[in-house]
Amino acid sequence: MSLIQLKGGIGGMESLQTLSSVRIDDRIELIIELGKLRQLRKLSLFHVMEDNICTLSSSLNEMQHLENLSIHCPHFTDLHLNPPPSMLRSLMLHGVLEKFPEWILRLQNLVKLKLR
Repeated sequence: MSLIQLKGGIGGMESLQTLSSVRIDDRIELIIELGKLRQLRKLSLFHVMEDNICTLSSSLNEMQHLENLSIHCPHFTDLHLNPPPSMLRSLMLHGVLEKFPEWILRLQNLVKLKLR
């Protein structure tokens, strides 16, 4: 089922802790709804479009309990995570990175890093 078909969107599931294999494409409203899921601990997104990275960064900045993050984006501009999720233990970025994201160096709890 497409997440976009859920009545009221996914933002109402405020206690949700895991959301996996979400195809984003060009659905900016879905990315905005993600920012309401402040209790997320695991998030896996794919088909994120480069044009939506800024909006995604804003949503991720709301998720300070995030422990596991996986993003597949054909071409990454840097995510602007300020501050980056301090609890993040596992990070996978899949796509062409223009440069190494500096915010990764501030992740004190990171134990697993995959850059593809």
